[in-house]
Order: sequence, then structure tokens, then C-alpha cells
Amino acid sequence: MAGAIAQRTRQAWYRKLYREDLLREARLAAAAAPQRVRAIERLISRNQVPVRSVAELGCGPGDVILGCRRRGIGAEFVAVDYSEEAVAHLRSRAPDIEAIVADITEADFRLPRPVDLVVLSHVLEHLDDPLKLLRSLAEAPVSRLVLEAPLEALPLYRVKCALFGRNNRVGHVQFFTRGAFRSLVQASGLAIIDEFQYTPVHTPEALGLSWSAEGTSMLVRLLQQLSRRWMPMVLAGLWSRLYYSHYAVLCRSARRP
Repeated sequence: MAGAIAQRTRQAWYRKLYREDLLREARLAAAAAPQRVRAIERLISRNQVPVRSVAELGCGPGDVILGCRRRGIGAEFVAVDYSEEAVAHLRSRAPDIEAIVADITEADFRLPRPVDLVVLSHVLEHLDDPLKLLRSLAEAPVSRLVLEAPLEALPLYRVKCALFGRNNRVGHVQFFTRGAFRSLVQASGLAIIDEFQYTPVHTPEALGLSWSAEGTSMLVRLLQQLSRRWMPMVLAGLWSRLYYSHYAVLCRSARRP
């Protein structure tokens, strides 16, 4: 019960955020989407997965599914989010995409039709019970899934949080290592086919947008430039193992071929 209340509280916070600052949030999503779409494309292409229909759950303003369409990943699209404002924004940009307002964590949530690919890009870290959602997807009429989440339980990141606290404006409640994320996926009845780990590099625009909302000091801005932009570019492999990275997996139901 407490988890359900906390989940609804976070959803209400995001609804309020989208109502009050939709365009800023959409610009942040647009800045992050290209790297996430490339991860999807890489997993799909190197495993030669045929994709005609794509469903994105927790789509937000829709930049990931729009990026999939631009890159030729699929020809039919469904996007789902609980925020009416985010879904309306996506509909205004892409009327041909079926955009649905729904809570994917509810027990009665179902996809409107079978699809070749389900995408959950930076959704699971927001959920109190991500295993419950993944178990339902393992039984859904879906051929393949791509799941991506940030790895935030890495050694240097834990030290940073211990010294300076965790800036959790984005509402994460799950903090993964690569092993913990794999264990979560496999416990749900999904089998991992392939994986891709990469170090995200923040654009100057994305950094500027986060600073405008957080009212950050010059020292914090400098540290964020180092940790979110320059160090990922200079020390990408080492940075992704010790500080912060994104981890994407391609999987299928272990109960079906």
C-alpha cells in the first residue's frame, strides 16, 4: 500500500511538472533521445530483429519513439504515458502515432495489440515494483523488448552521493549496477539476448536546461560539466565502469522462442 501511494505521489509530481514546464521537459527529453535511440538501433540491427510495430511504455514527450521512426525502426507505433500533457504534446507533433494515456503499472494495463518490439527507456528506475511490470510483459504478446536504465550504484557515484547527497529531482527509486539490472530482468521471466552499455554525454543545451531549473552555483556547474560532459568524452570506458553509464538489453520471454 505504501509503495502504491508513493508511486502515485511521484506521478502527481511529474504531471505537475509537465503542466507547468512542458516545453523545458520536452527539450531535455529531445537532448537525451538520440543516444538512447542509437542503443536501440544497435541492439536491433546487430541481432537482425525484424521490427514493424513498436510500442514505447512511459514515452514522456515522445522523443525516443519519434527517433525510432526517423531511424526506420518500425512502421507502426504505439506510445503510452500516464501524463495527459505529455501525450497531448506527442499527438500534436505526430498525429499518426497512436498515443495513449494509461498507467502501465496498473494490473489491468494491456497493450492494444501484439507488437514486434516494446521499448522501456529510463522507466524502470522510477518504479517501486519494476519486477511486477516486467513479469506482465513477459506474458504479453510481444516479440522482443529493449529495456534501458541508468547505472547509478557504481563505486565513484556512490562516493559522490555520500559526500554531496543524491540530486534526485528526476524521481529515481531504483539504483542499479549492471548485475542487479540483469538479475531483475531475468527474474521476470525474460531472457537477455544482447546488451549494450555506454557513457552518455550531456550536450551544452541539456546542461543549461538543468541549471536553469536547479539554480546551481558556479562550482556545481563546473563539476557537472566535468562529470556529465568532459569526463565521459575523455574517459568513456573507465567512466562507465566506475561512475555512471546507461545500460540497455535486448530480451524476449523465456517462455517463448
